[in-house]
Amino acid sequence: SPQSDLQKVIQRADWWSSGIDRRNMTSEEYDSIDQRKDLVDYGTRLAFKKTPLHSIFDDIHASEIKGRINTHTFPLTPLSLEDKRIFKPAEENQSNVRDLTSEYNSLWQQFNKEFKDLPRLSPSGFIASLVSLLKKYTWCIPSSTIDMPNVSLFEHLKSTAAIASCLFEYGYEKNGAFSIDHVIDEEIHPILICHLDLSGIQKFIYDIASSKAFVSLKGRSYYLQLLMESLIKSILSHQDIQQSPVNIIYASGGGAYLLLPNIERVKKALTSIIHKFNTNCWNEHRGTIFAAAGWVPFRYVFQKNKTGQKGIIQSPHSFSNGKDVENLGDLWRAAAEMSSQQKRQKFVNVTLDDFESAFGKNGIGIEAGGELELCEVTGEPLKEEEKEIIGRGEQILRVHKKVKEQVDLGRKLKDADTLLHFYNLHDEINDTFGYIKPSGMKSSFFLIADTDRNKEWLKKYPKDVAVMNATDFLNPDRLPIGEIESITFQFYGGNKQPTIQKNKGDSFDSKRNKTLEELCYFTENSEDYTKLGILRMDVDNLGKIFIRGLDPDNRTFASLATLSFLLDLFFSGYINTLRERDRYKDSVSILYSGGDDLFAVGRWDSLLDFAWEVRQAFSDFVGRQDLSISGGLIIVDRKYPIYKAADLAGEAEKMAKEFNNGEKNALNVFGESISFQNEFKIVHTLKEKFVNLITLKGSEGKTMSRGILHQLQRYKSLKNHNSVRMSQGRDIDLSYKWHAIYYLKRFEENTKNEKISDFVNELQSNLLYSPDIGSDRYLDLVAVAARWTEYSLQIISPE
Repeated sequence: SPQSDLQKVIQRADWWSSGIDRRNMTSEEYDSIDQRKDLVDYGTRLAFKKTPLHSIFDDIHASEIKGRINTHTFPLTPLSLEDKRIFKPAEENQSNVRDLTSEYNSLWQQFNKEFKDLPRLSPSGFIASLVSLLKKYTWCIPSSTIDMPNVSLFEHLKSTAAIASCLFEYGYEKNGAFSIDHVIDEEIHPILICHLDLSGIQKFIYDIASSKAFVSLKGRSYYLQLLMESLIKSILSHQDIQQSPVNIIYASGGGAYLLLPNIERVKKALTSIIHKFNTNCWNEHRGTIFAAAGWVPFRYVFQKNKTGQKGIIQSPHSFSNGKDVENLGDLWRAAAEMSSQQKRQKFVNVTLDDFESAFGKNGIGIEAGGELELCEVTGEPLKEEEKEIIGRGEQILRVHKKVKEQVDLGRKLKDADTLLHFYNLHDEINDTFGYIKPSGMKSSFFLIADTDRNKEWLKKYPKDVAVMNATDFLNPDRLPIGEIESITFQFYGGNKQPTIQKNKGDSFDSKRNKTLEELCYFTENSEDYTKLGILRMDVDNLGKIFIRGLDPDNRTFASLATLSFLLDLFFSGYINTLRERDRYKDSVSILYSGGDDLFAVGRWDSLLDFAWEVRQAFSDFVGRQDLSISGGLIIVDRKYPIYKAADLAGEAEKMAKEFNNGEKNALNVFGESISFQNEFKIVHTLKEKFVNLITLKGSEGKTMSRGILHQLQRYKSLKNHNSVRMSQGRDIDLSYKWHAIYYLKRFEENTKNEKISDFVNELQSNLLYSPDIGSDRYLDLVAVAARWTEYSLQIISPE
């Protein structure tokens, strides 16, 4: 019941955030909502006492299944990576439905206590800090127990605040004084959805000209994250925009969506910021990184339906085929298409502004063909004033200054628990690293582990502080909160890395990050080593999930933000918990994980187990199998160039995405794509049986011959050759089938071990007839298991 224009702004923003008109429902409408009536009196005014946050993954349309397989619920608990219940939501049933009043009371008491500790040096700093506190305590609360129990209250609060700010700015700009009536006029589109797309990420990280590039890879990956954060900060803090972190609807990897007021000064500022950013990227990174931005204006109107009034998106923008923007999925896609158009003419404005820098006698293209020394990591021309030396002894590298900064960034990251962000202080700080020049903000980042030693820095430069991968960020014992402008927490995938004791004589820091070669050793002091694995994984069909995964009536800013938050929570946060387990922490290194994808390197056997565990943990998190991940894992020599290995892993991931006519949900390993859902376990079981029978103890003369592994792979190769025969118009050759059966029969007859005999009979039987997966597919899986076994035996018995 708003009593003023400003109260009406918040009411309107609440409606737009949820996509519905939140009027009081009639008793008949309450009675019509009976989905959970047997469990919690759903539809009554007391439902909120028994209704936890539902998992939005239950409502996603995936494959042929249209949502709501089961109902999974999150616990009412502060956000924490240590709480396992968060990452395996409970399936709702009669036995676990209860009154939640005490849980709500506990949340409120904890929130209220920490609220008093928020920094208050500036309104903007207070707001940024409050956003993190609200995230910690309201992420688990349903926005509405009537119509949106699967939408986080935090995301609804955040998007409501963003929309309210945009509505107010628009109304004030147009009138000189705010008027809500002007803002809701049918001809007005007061808000912009702005899409930012940082392209060139893959090339920047992986297109490196040296096998020694691993020393900078982690820092390069983290540098890109800081670069995107700086770009977003430079937009939100610009004097003609002045918005807050709540305006970020989605930000992950190289993409972001912002809500901004649809006024001319904002659009001019956006154009100027992006142009300046790209100019700096051109100068700093020789055109590798490019930022594209596209924005589309819109408004909501409400139309009546059976359960109330639903919001309909209206925009003056239309697609190239003439189709109008009709819903939030269209709006999301339209903004992305606008930004993608800029990629067709990258740096066109930069080169027009400064033709000499690109094509003049001292331009980038000219110097690349000269006689300059080359950076030993990137292969770029290296001027004397840009040269730095890293490493020692035989490991000395001559690199570009910016590579040295990225190496330092990666090294510091392994011990960091706090990120300090200073603006416009570069000239005053002499020992900075992580300086983000392309953002145009002169932003400097410091990663610190011992906050006690750095309290003087915080007193001198009271800027932004972010605690990494921990939500107890308002800790006055660790940080002088009263002297900090803003303090938040953030999740980052892979800040902790496998380390090794330094050589004697190193004066600082007793441990350092392991090299690629050292990741492959069996133990820290072992001289035995195995091969290196490179893994790339991401969520299947993510673009379709965001655009069409939810029903149009449930596709709101708050619901998409909830979906984005949960995915990033898994890949930026929980992935660290998985990697920190004993079996991975010394042999798996995460180079990037966030949003919906993962890139990791490590000892091949550890990485293969890690890929399976990530897939299983994701299934537990989303509560279903058809929301899936696919990945590619390649195995190479430990000295193989990482930049080439990354490309091969990308190709393997692509093949997994094409598995079974695009069914996906697969891992491509040993050159074969296998389904995570029903084939990986079969292959793993076969591999275990092979290994156990080949390495039997105390049964001399009765172990399984390793020759069987080669023969099974040979029959698989003969089968694969049929695709060549078919392409040549020749008849296919099925002789591999009876040759395989004959070989196994003779093998079984010659064995003296009953266990081996039983296993070989099992193989023979399934190669003749396998009712579940087919005999030909069974041969594919047996061949993968045989290859896996060969690699495993090199670890167990290298001779």
